[in-house]
Amino acid sequence: MPSSWSVSIPPSINHIPVMLASYYFRDVCSVFSSFDSELNPFRSYVSQVFQYSSPVFNAMLSSSAARLADEMPHLKIVGLQYQSQAMRCIAESLKEANQIPEDTLFAIFILGLSTAWHDGKDIGLAHFRAAQQAILSNSVSFRGNDQSMISFFKYALVYWEMAVSLVSDEVKISDSDIVNDIGESNLTAISNSEPGNIRVVPHPWTGVSSPVQVLFSRVAKVIGSLRSIKSSSNLGMIRYPKLSEEAERLEVSLWSIELPLIANVDDTGDPNTPASHHLLLAEAYIFGALYQIYHNFPSVLRKRRDYLSTGTFRGTSPMNNPLQEWYHSLLSDASDTTLLKSLGINIIYRLQQIPISSGTRSVQAILMFVAAGSLSLPSPLISEDPCLLNTHSVQPEAVFGSDQSIHIIQLREFTISRLSALRKLIHSRPVDLMLQVIKEIYWRLDEGQDVFWIDVMHEMKCETMLG
Repeated sequence: MPSSWSVSIPPSINHIPVMLASYYFRDVCSVFSSFDSELNPFRSYVSQVFQYSSPVFNAMLSSSAARLADEMPHLKIVGLQYQSQAMRCIAESLKEANQIPEDTLFAIFILGLSTAWHDGKDIGLAHFRAAQQAILSNSVSFRGNDQSMISFFKYALVYWEMAVSLVSDEVKISDSDIVNDIGESNLTAISNSEPGNIRVVPHPWTGVSSPVQVLFSRVAKVIGSLRSIKSSSNLGMIRYPKLSEEAERLEVSLWSIELPLIANVDDTGDPNTPASHHLLLAEAYIFGALYQIYHNFPSVLRKRRDYLSTGTFRGTSPMNNPLQEWYHSLLSDASDTTLLKSLGINIIYRLQQIPISSGTRSVQAILMFVAAGSLSLPSPLISEDPCLLNTHSVQPEAVFGSDQSIHIIQLREFTISRLSALRKLIHSRPVDLMLQVIKEIYWRLDEGQDVFWIDVMHEMKCETMLG
């Protein structure tokens, strides 16, 4: 850790808190952010307030203990004790003020994102709802009207909404003022910069993807609604047309959205996470959202293909959006199945360009889940040799020399190895559940099943915090 990042721990604090506080600044705060430098508020802000903010102090120690519990099992109960103490401090803070102090809200964010570290299946909904209510009702008191913290919380809520909406149908998506209207005209040339500022400063959670993640969340909600009506044919007949219309509106927005140019993205000061990583991630989110729409609403895909076949672009034509170049790279007679597979594979291609050392590694798991369902092997391979069904352990040379099969197996191996590396690097219990689900997805694909990742996750009861 650079000397400029060192934090003075008061000598009056006893041994375990000293160890946990030091570990937080050495290893944990970087996991909370997609880049690590003085611009990472989980480092810089916490270092400013932890000595006087009881909610932040206990929340940071709780997250550290949860991360260390694998190597030091006795810290599991310690982590839960600090978690309980943090919640008591938050409750006391709320009693004493009409508004939520910013340090208390920050502690809620730490608790919410680390809850799954204690229990992989706890996605921290109570913490999310408390933070969402505070931010949307403008009930937060900021020190000196700090605009940077206001912006941090607003965009952090976008990411948190996306992460929990993917695994819970109970989440209400806010009408974010980042994208007031998700109609195609208002999503043209959106950037994450503040009004009047041509520079784009990556956010610790959303990077440069805030508008895309707003759409990603709404796609998740539409798909969740679709899943809820599948068991009722009468309800489905009534609601499906409206859901399909909403999916189509989101699809148009995804084709119209414009990402910032790399020259306009500010350097975060993290040499491991250049601007290109944030842009690759934003592109992957676009592909991921579109894949989910087309997989669940084939009519939307057919309508898009009809427009493109006539040379007509539905929506506006953005300067920096990867979708047109991707579509034109496909053969004109490519099937819908091939197109879907290509969308998923393009997610993985972008993640492969980002090394595991990148700070964005901790926000990549969602995308690997989405892409996994596209990594099906050619059907002759599956039907000819039952011994190859468990393909995440198959050696490429065992696949009859099929280039396509070898390529798919390599992409599968990348997702498994990337998640396994994450497990070692961030000691996160949710990653264990993610690995179970993604291996099950590949097994079902090899059984010839039509697989969608959310269905598999819910059937296995492996819902977890994916970011």
